[in-house]
Amino acid sequence: MSELVRWDALAVIGDVDERGGRPLSVDADPDLPHEPIIEPATWEIVQAELARRSGKGTASTHPFATRIKCADCGGWYGRKVWHSTSKYRRHIWRCNNKYKPGYHCTTPHVTGQQIKEAFTQALTKRVKDNATLDHVIQLLDDTVYDTTELETRQTKIAKKMEETMALINQLITENATTAHDPDEYDQRYQQLEQRYQQQEKEHQTITNKIADLTTRQTQAKEIRDYLACQPPLEYSDQAWNTLVKQAAVDTDGTINIIFKDQA
Repeated sequence: MSELVRWDALAVIGDVDERGGRPLSVDADPDLPHEPIIEPATWEIVQAELARRSGKGTASTHPFATRIKCADCGGWYGRKVWHSTSKYRRHIWRCNNKYKPGYHCTTPHVTGQQIKEAFTQALTKRVKDNATLDHVIQLLDDTVYDTTELETRQTKIAKKMEETMALINQLITENATTAHDPDEYDQRYQQLEQRYQQQEKEHQTITNKIADLTTRQTQAKEIRDYLACQPPLEYSDQAWNTLVKQAAVDTDGTINIIFKDQA
């Protein structure tokens, strides 16, 4: 993946955050003669990031927002201001549940600089380990990320859904043209409706699994491509947003960086 694509993704995400809307899809109209407004690779990155940010109850666009997790209670770290009215004013990151009634987390606060240093150390290790990454990606493509079986099941269930819907329509038509026992009709209709709902639920579950595996595959390749460029081993918002799934702060203050291609 090119540097331009990664920067485009971050720019699109920032634009969406500011406008409160959604970016245009790359395949909104496949018949149009012009090139897509947003490259497919950029679109996939944006969608994964928007999915991560949605439903988290925060409007912050800071790179560390909803990325720093408390290893004690599982809550998120939030940005706090210390000595806000004095010359010693500074920002720190602390578990949002630190002083909630009933339980006080034992994890300490951390500074932005500590998070950046932990990231740099973890990135350095990943770059050193990158020699075998191509082999690992190929192995994942052939095993973990292979959606062939899921897609086959998805197709079969979709066919069953069509068959069930056809039976429902047939039942409705017959009831409209031929006299039937109302109780028998209701019972049969409910049976078919429940069958369809169950099939629909199973179909959606498989669809979600396929989408998750596809996203994880994209993220893994994105990390491989980024590391292949041998970037300077220092913190940048671009590197953080591209590579990091989340960080976890332990009770002893250790900050563990979890990359997007890790479990």
